[in-house]
Amino acid sequence: MSSFGVLPVSRLDDAPSRAAVESANANVQMMTAALDKAQLEYNGKKNLRQKSVVSDFELSLAESDLNVAKANLAAAKAALTSARNDLSYTEIRSPSNGVVGRIFYRKGDLVGPSIQDGLTVVADNRQMRVYFSMTEKTVMQYLSEHQSMEATIQQMPELRLQLPSGTLYEHTGRVESISGVVDERTGAVSVCARFDNPNGMLLSGGTGKIVIPTELHNAIVIPQEATYSIQDKVYVMKVVDGKAVSTIIQVEPQNNGKEYVVISGLQEGDVIIAKGAGFVEEGTEIVKS
Repeated sequence: MSSFGVLPVSRLDDAPSRAAVESANANVQMMTAALDKAQLEYNGKKNLRQKSVVSDFELSLAESDLNVAKANLAAAKAALTSARNDLSYTEIRSPSNGVVGRIFYRKGDLVGPSIQDGLTVVADNRQMRVYFSMTEKTVMQYLSEHQSMEATIQQMPELRLQLPSGTLYEHTGRVESISGVVDERTGAVSVCARFDNPNGMLLSGGTGKIVIPTELHNAIVIPQEATYSIQDKVYVMKVVDGKAVSTIIQVEPQNNGKEYVVISGLQEGDVIIAKGAGFVEEGTEIVKS
């Protein structure tokens, strides 16, 4: 793929089109001269009619010839515009600057309006739009808090993008639009965010994970290694009266992959086994060291 920049202009065989422009331009000049002549003849007949030298019929003929000359000139100018448009089609210009993809045709290949794949694809990657989904519940929470979709979008926090390598993209993004339609199959809402891409690090069609900052107050945070999962349910071993008791909790994973924010199932002051909980049997006596 080529580097980002201004794309050069390519040109198809333009000899027939240039000849058509020259012919149309010559026709305009000829029709202009014919109009000037018709105008002179009409002015002359008009003066003579005032002196009763010519009849009204002759003056009407001169006026008719003048109108025909005007129409011929208008038609010639339209033909010139059309010829120039046809000539412009022989120049291949990109509608935007960007990165060129695969080039399907080379010099000497026959191309025309009927080609299926187009000449190439140019992607303007200076700003990338990233599409992801949010649950209907999350979107409704934002809407109830900000009262409108426009206010919700404006108040959404800056987003981070986690690349396939696991690293965070250096530039933050902003939510640009939120769909007003819930996907019946998934119960999710489509969201579009925009990220600046000045160095071309993001590629069209790439994948990643969106990280949405969330501010929590008085939250309970536990290490992920203090939990274990059974059939999509997360458990901890809570110490109750000196014995291990398995407890289901609801959690929100953190971006660092090491901790959970506990949504429900634990309270401040609860004691849990911090490591290796999955290897401890229910009812095992626990002695604090």
